[in-house]
Amino acid sequence: MAVKTTPDLLDEDFYADLDGMHESFTHLRANDPVYRDPTTGILGVTRHADLIDVERRAKVFVSSRGYRSMWSPEEDNMIAQDDPGHAEQRALVARRLTPRGVVPQEQPLRALIDELLDAVADAGQMEVVDALAAQLPSRNTADLLGFP
Repeated sequence: MAVKTTPDLLDEDFYADLDGMHESFTHLRANDPVYRDPTTGILGVTRHADLIDVERRAKVFVSSRGYRSMWSPEEDNMIAQDDPGHAEQRALVARRLTPRGVVPQEQPLRALIDELLDAVADAGQMEVVDALAAQLPSRNTADLLGFP
């Protein structure tokens, strides 16, 4: 597939073609590292140093207006917030995410991963995002906060 120099960052088909996606992001990093999607108006920040700069300027770059294609204004999770709300929610779990804090979580986390993988094992294949990547952080965070 040819490199998409103006990819639609909210188009799931763009991400389905991994080779094309990686080529497009390589092109963007070299030629348009802070890319404004002409279709949606969202910014795609493709270089680490630029991303760190964006993260430090929450008054200019806000998450509160959405960060993904299926976003809702009612969404109140940590990633959808800017400080101070983000920092307040992060503080609830921060101690448990330090090197010392994660040690007691190793076995429960391994058990959770085994459970998620066992649920799809008979199929012989899995959609990684649906079966693992979407489940693991939310279920682990629920455990960290003491929810059943």
